[in-house]
Amino acid sequence: MANDVVASLQRWGQVAARGRDLFRDVESVVARDPYTVEIRLREANGLVPLALAIPSQGAVIYPREVIEEAGAGQIRRFIGTGPYRFVEHVPDVRIRLERFDGYRARDDAPDGMAGRRDAHLDAIEFLPVPDASVRIAGVQRGDYHFAHSIPTDEFARLRAIRSVTPLVITTPQWAGFMFNHRAGLATNRLLRRAIVAALDEEAILRGTYGPKQFWRPTPSFYPREHPMWTEAGAEIYRQHDPAAARRMLAEAGYRGQPIRWMVSSEMPHHLAAATIAKSQLEAAGLAIDLQVMDWATLVSRRSRPDGWDVFTTTFGFVPDPVFLLPLSPTWPGWYQDREMQAHMRLLWRHADPRVRVQIWSRAQQRFYNQAVAVRLGDWFPMLLHRAELRGVVAGPGTFHWNVWITRSP
Repeated sequence: MANDVVASLQRWGQVAARGRDLFRDVESVVARDPYTVEIRLREANGLVPLALAIPSQGAVIYPREVIEEAGAGQIRRFIGTGPYRFVEHVPDVRIRLERFDGYRARDDAPDGMAGRRDAHLDAIEFLPVPDASVRIAGVQRGDYHFAHSIPTDEFARLRAIRSVTPLVITTPQWAGFMFNHRAGLATNRLLRRAIVAALDEEAILRGTYGPKQFWRPTPSFYPREHPMWTEAGAEIYRQHDPAAARRMLAEAGYRGQPIRWMVSSEMPHHLAAATIAKSQLEAAGLAIDLQVMDWATLVSRRSRPDGWDVFTTTFGFVPDPVFLLPLSPTWPGWYQDREMQAHMRLLWRHADPRVRVQIWSRAQQRFYNQAVAVRLGDWFPMLLHRAELRGVVAGPGTFHWNVWITRSP
């Protein structure tokens, strides 16, 4: 009901970075009747529907009593009102969903994450399987129907196996290294620029992702088909000049202090990219203290500004630059820049694509001038599923409604 929506949106506007970005312009959220919610803005904003629809850090709706129970803490009671309902979470073992018989699908056609959602399966279980080789073997044997994060160098072999289907996500993600702008050595812009200058992004992409079809060296955060495509900053992205990097290091006053670099051993492509980068940077005169840890530890440590300078990560596709996490002052890295924030505010204000791409071109140039983060380039993840699993969509997000199982081939 409307009161649940109001409570959920108000909480989202407080606890989620993307919610806070939108709620800077929100004057009030009120329930006008049981089925109508009014969002009143302080000034024009062209991205309200997009901000509400984006799934990552999304505006999820909970019953009001669940919001009140959680207070300022984490949501602990999960309801589930979509095609599948939450049943249980056994940490490090499984998450189980079951068909929700009370759900009624829309009448329109499916369209990515929108449109009609049908629950063709009785239940779905998500199982943590850290080892990629075990995931692959499990799908081949029929232990699992679907697996994430398949090494791209397995594509040719898996494509020849009739019982499985390797699936390449054509919506690009991007790989990179995030700097700590709040504390430590990476607060020095010249040192950050030196790191960017020393790196050979194409060599890192090749060594990390293998076959060329799985990666693309580009300064643009968006493909050419997207209205926000621009090559602003290309001269910095394509620099690869270790000699220039050494000059910048000298100007920055760098004296061989170790750069504390966090990377997860649970993300093989993260570790591969960081290892190749370490070799390139050391050749340019930097000392890299590569600290390898599990992902949960990295996520915990990156939330505190003391103790690290860089961490390796990948970023999913977002439909608009205002949602790019490295540009958020509240996301780990804590990039604070008045000029960039002014660009972001203009992007929130304007709806005309021609005006917006001009604003974003200036912002992307600022990203490279400031060395906000290292953008290595695009990469295209690979999934694997059983051939009898049908209806799987290769998009920016993975979902399992509208998916069904036929007889084994």
